[in-house]
Amino acid sequence: MKEIITFCLGLIITVAVAGCSTSDERADFSDTYLSSNLTAPNYAQLHEIPVPEKAIMDSKKTLLFGSEPLIGRLVFSAPYAQSGLFDFYLQEMPKTGWREMTAVRSDNSFLTFLKDNRIATIRLTSETDTTTAILIDISMSRNLKGN
Repeated sequence: MKEIITFCLGLIITVAVAGCSTSDERADFSDTYLSSNLTAPNYAQLHEIPVPEKAIMDSKKTLLFGSEPLIGRLVFSAPYAQSGLFDFYLQEMPKTGWREMTAVRSDNSFLTFLKDNRIATIRLTSETDTTTAILIDISMSRNLKGN
């Protein structure tokens, strides 16, 4: 019941904050992890998701609920080749407690990680030779235990 209340409260706050914004700006992040260099306080819960330097968040497509546990969708564009970002996530996700489940390297690469009862699916799509779109979905499952 507490999870449902937390989820609903997060949804209400997210919708309220999004409704107040009229800007089409994207946040530019210069640290490997976002937690120390945020432009909006509602993104403080990203401490467990590695984000490459110089990644730009697409705030119109990003939708997060809660912080403990974090669930939702993160959308970024990063000035790196897809192959480098694939290796980045294979290396960095375990450092924040995520366990690799699957990895498929292709035109649209996919990585799946497990942490407690959550699954993080990362999709990497080349936009150009040196720019990659990053889409991270984090969902909960009552049937899985990761650690």
